[in-house]
Order: sequence, then structure tokens, then C-alpha cells
Amino acid sequence: MNEGEIHHSVRIVLLNKNNELLLMKAEDPSTTETDGTYNGPFWFLVGGEIESGEGVEQAAIRELDEETGLKATEVTFGPIIWFGEFDLILSGKQRHMKQKFILAHTTENEINLSGLTESERKVVKCIEWFSLERMRACNDIVYPIGLDEYLEPILANKIPTKPIEIVLDRKPLKHKKSIT
Repeated sequence: MNEGEIHHSVRIVLLNKNNELLLMKAEDPSTTETDGTYNGPFWFLVGGEIESGEGVEQAAIRELDEETGLKATEVTFGPIIWFGEFDLILSGKQRHMKQKFILAHTTENEINLSGLTESERKVVKCIEWFSLERMRACNDIVYPIGLDEYLEPILANKIPTKPIEIVLDRKPLKHKKSIT
């Protein structure tokens, strides 16, 4: 793959005071597995592409403002806790995704989607706080697959001293039917 097809991004593991995780729901048939399989609506961590000249935390601050309305003063950032890479078709184009996951906390619960781009507004359905139990009971797919397993030690305050590589190309066990 050439350099133009690599997509560097940050995902924010944003926890509120109740240890709930912020997830965004999207329905985007133009984002699929590399074989073209679309698994239906899915939940994922807020975040996005790291722009030229940005650091991970700078990109996280910008993405949080755009996707949630939260300002830098309303969020406390921790370390980068995970990283990984995988291939997918993103908005109809094959991409090699290199993601870093940064831990963050907020006492705010009010989120708004008013800063979404026009293309994001077409696919983003909602944004909500999830307890670990709610995530595990969710009938929709939650990406990355196994997020609940990766998150459990973080919720127990077992923060890695250096970023841990996580598997981002795990496939859903089965197609889940959306009821949320």
C-alpha cells in the first residue's frame, strides 16, 4: 500500500464520572470490510484523522470539539493506552488504518453533534454514554470488537505504563440486528 492510503487517526476513550464510555452510532454502507461486507449499524469511539502537524492530543481536542461540543477545558487527557492497525473500505476507498487510543475523562454529560461535518451528519445517528454492562448487552456491533475486554482493566484503574497493541481487525461473531 502506498503512503497516500494510510489513515492515521486517534480514538478517544472518554469516560464520564460514572465510568461510562462515550460511543457514537453510525450507519454507513460505504464503510465496509475489505471484501465489501457491510455489517450494519455500529457503535465506535469518537475521534478521527490526525491532521498534518497535529499531535495525538491536539487531534483529540479538535475531534472532541467537532463531534461532541466538549472543549479542552472540560476534558482531562491521560496517556495513549492502545494502538493498532487494520484495513477497511472507508467511505468507498480502501484504507490502512493506524489508530492510537487516548484515555480521557470529563465531568460533563451533555454532548451535542452540532459540529459534525456534512458527511458525518449523513451517517452519524446518535452519541450516548455506555456502561460496560450496556456495551456487553448491545445488540449492535461495537468497534473495535472486544472493546469491553480492553476497557475492563482501564475501568479498574489498571492503566498501562506504555501503549498496548490491540487487535483491530477482529470480525463480529455474527451479524447483529439493530434494536437500539
